[in-house]
Amino acid sequence: MIAKILAHKKMVMIALVVLLLLIMIGLYFVQKNPSTNPSSRVSPTPDLLGFSDIPKALTIDQIPRLNEDTGGGLDINSPEIQNSIVQVNNLKAHMPFQSIFTTSQGIEIEIFIPPADLQENDWTMTAHIFGIDYQVPKDSKDYQKMRLSFLEGAREVTDFVKEHGGEPQKLIIKWGDRYFIQDRAQEWLNSIDS
Repeated sequence: MIAKILAHKKMVMIALVVLLLLIMIGLYFVQKNPSTNPSSRVSPTPDLLGFSDIPKALTIDQIPRLNEDTGGGLDINSPEIQNSIVQVNNLKAHMPFQSIFTTSQGIEIEIFIPPADLQENDWTMTAHIFGIDYQVPKDSKDYQKMRLSFLEGAREVTDFVKEHGGEPQKLIIKWGDRYFIQDRAQEWLNSIDS
């Protein structure tokens, strides 16, 4: 009788082990071959998702200009420049700022905001984002990668401003120290709206 009970328990155990193996094999194949339903195979592109929270900073071309008969140039008494001066002054104690991280695109970037005494003037804050190829052709496979990496860096800069009580939309941010960098940065920032 004991032999019958032990044989029965062995059979139950073997059946449970086989059942468990079948379940594990089934799960493996389900994960390896996802559903053929087209909607389950579509993954969202990382294109502009999550960048709408980057506040629009002022640009030089938005600053009022003086008439040519009064000397031309930027109107440094304009509210835009005066507001930016206040923002820069509030951030001076937190400069320099440096952050190095790898973007979601796999690009390691370095953000550097120089100390206050190395800023170009009192009404702009220069922010460098190194590691980005700003001259990448639009038809290059790396264009989107560089664009998205820059936008992640721009978010880091505006987060720095907000964390220290600043308002990025009132601050004139100069992206880098070269015109081609500034032009491409502005193009990429403007692409958030389109």
